[in-house]
Amino acid sequence: GWTWGDWGSNKDMTILYNGWYYLALKGQLKMAEAVGETADLAEIKSKMASIEANFNKTFWTGKEYRSPGYKGQTDDRAHALAVVAGLAKVDQYRAIREVFKTQEHSSPYMEKYVGEALYMMGLEDDAIIRTKKRFKAMTDHPYTTLWEGWGIGNKGYGGGTINHAWCGGALTLLSQYGAGVAPLTPGYGTYQVAPQMGTLLSHIKTTVPSVKGDIHIELKREAQSLSLELDSPADTTAVIALPKLGNSMVTKVLAEGEIIWQRGKAQNLSTALSFIEETDHTLKFSAQPGRYRLVVHYDAQ
Repeated sequence: GWTWGDWGSNKDMTILYNGWYYLALKGQLKMAEAVGETADLAEIKSKMASIEANFNKTFWTGKEYRSPGYKGQTDDRAHALAVVAGLAKVDQYRAIREVFKTQEHSSPYMEKYVGEALYMMGLEDDAIIRTKKRFKAMTDHPYTTLWEGWGIGNKGYGGGTINHAWCGGALTLLSQYGAGVAPLTPGYGTYQVAPQMGTLLSHIKTTVPSVKGDIHIELKREAQSLSLELDSPADTTAVIALPKLGNSMVTKVLAEGEIIWQRGKAQNLSTALSFIEETDHTLKFSAQPGRYRLVVHYDAQ
């Protein structure tokens, strides 16, 4: 019944619609591939390619996203969708980060996408800082629920409700990015454990339900080490991406107290745990179903 891009003001609707549509096409493409509807692939890819070719050319000003004719304040939601959709480029991240530091127009619902964008940009500390700031009134309040808007009653959107499921996005981000648990293939046959704790979180313990069974994980970060305990369900393969921390070098990795990686080489690996690769930011291992306790040691830099 009305053109709705989010609650609140300063909505750059043209960019929001393009972002939503591109994300929908990405989802449609994955579904078509999963169920074998190959006849649909060419048209979906063609529509995606058209948006990819024109999105930044049309909306990027050199320092922010803004659609032609839009007169409002810079829309943080629009920047979030650009990053989450994969339309924003890495060389734009510094400018986008400044937008997230200065603009706060999103509703609690769209704030999830801002947080996700920050995690995807590798700015997990920014994500935690912004989430704590924006949700402070709710977490400090005697109510145990999260609200539809940033306030209650006449401070909310149209009155709003005081128990609104759409505020839960920040919690899913703590599992998907903080703990790093997310599917890599449909149905969690292969999933990742790629924690992004940053410097502000020191302990995460959570259970992530999946169709394969519950995934139990606990992470503890100390000054020069990170421990990871994982209980991985049957009929899965876990890709564990152990993070490097800033300028610190990984000196060794232990599994159940035994060194499995040291001085750039894997060693003493079991049939259930294998080394995949070293990247600029992680050491990747593949784990078959079972329980694991890994400890990463860093130098003192």
